[in-house]
Amino acid sequence: MTLPSPGTAYSLSANKAIVIDGVAPTVTINQAGTQPDPSNNTTINFTVAFSEPVTGFDTSDISFTGSTAEGTLTANISGTGPTYTLGVSGMTSDGNIIASINANAVTDLVSNTNTASTSTDNTVTYTTVLPPIPNS
Repeated sequence: MTLPSPGTAYSLSANKAIVIDGVAPTVTINQAGTQPDPSNNTTINFTVAFSEPVTGFDTSDISFTGSTAEGTLTANISGTGPTYTLGVSGMTSDGNIIASINANAVTDLVSNTNTASTSTDNTVTYTTVLPPIPNS
């Protein structure tokens, strides 16, 4: 990169710092804090948290690879970045709902693409009938 000499047209002057952002945004996706597990709710909620504001995040960025609940799993995203709520519906049988976000799905404000989601609790068990509550 060639910069104009200090004091000339388009110069940053002698005391300007240049910051180059080459850091990819990271993302976690975990079951929402209020999400029961197991659950027979018709919508299963996850929290998606990016490390910085991103653009281009939509339902096509969500993967349900490894999910065992049958049906057409449908994603609905709400909220504004860098934290979103993901609602999943369309389950027709018992099984696990596993949500993830692929690498290179979104970009930060300077066009760095994200890394694949890392998660510690991105699975919720969906059941059509909840187990009985134990007697106290």
